[in-house]
Amino acid sequence: KGRIWFGIAHGLEMYNPASESLTSYESKNYASYPVRDILIDAHENLLVATNEGVKILYDKVTKIETLNEFSDSIIKKAGWITSMVRSGPDYWIGTCNTGLIRFNSEEKSTRYYAFDDKAGKNPSKFISRVLKDKTGRIWIMNKNGLHRYNPGTDDFKSFGFPYAYHITQDK
Repeated sequence: KGRIWFGIAHGLEMYNPASESLTSYESKNYASYPVRDILIDAHENLLVATNEGVKILYDKVTKIETLNEFSDSIIKKAGWITSMVRSGPDYWIGTCNTGLIRFNSEEKSTRYYAFDDKAGKNPSKFISRVLKDKTGRIWIMNKNGLHRYNPGTDDFKSFGFPYAYHITQDK
């Protein structure tokens, strides 16, 4: 396919390299939703994080819906989603108000990771970016730096680097 998806202030856009064309999803139930992050799931559906919750755009049909479990259990408390990654049934979600959230889609359970100002803890509720590395650890970036969560030991390690905003891992 090779399509390129990108979020804009008022919705979702898709570039199709085969036809050299852009398709706007702004008028298809994304009206005025700033897109914060985009994931592609195992079924090639797009999960789109917005200020109004998580929207899903199904690959095989032209259908867009809101994932209610995200809106009901997360958005009301957390504010908008800033970044998200998926690891098996777990969605790791960075937010603007609550910090890091793990939502398990099989159990429909939500865990909030408290961020406080004590040394060694995750020190900011505004998460700018979340990344899952090749070993399954979750990296979190915020104004106070880079932090790594180890699911195996259920603990965080802080690395400093104030005002860290972007992270990626090479292949």
